[in-house]
Amino acid sequence: MTTPSVDSTTVVQFSDGEFVVPVWWMRSLNRRTTGYTNGVRIVNCTLNEMRQFVNNDMLADTWSDAIRRQRSRAR
Repeated sequence: MTTPSVDSTTVVQFSDGEFVVPVWWMRSLNRRTTGYTNGVRIVNCTLNEMRQFVNNDMLADTWSDAIRRQRSRAR
């Protein structure tokens, strides 16, 4: 397992503290960002709530990709 680099992480201020999260969370973070302080993104949810949002987004993407592939094969 490799250690994440600075380029693959970002600092976010959640309601339960400031944490470093992977940059691939950006789509979910962009939907829930309320502002910035000194370049740090502020989100109005806890880290655990954001994990749940990210997991739900990934699940929805997986299903939509599977359905799209199935439809393209049926043609």
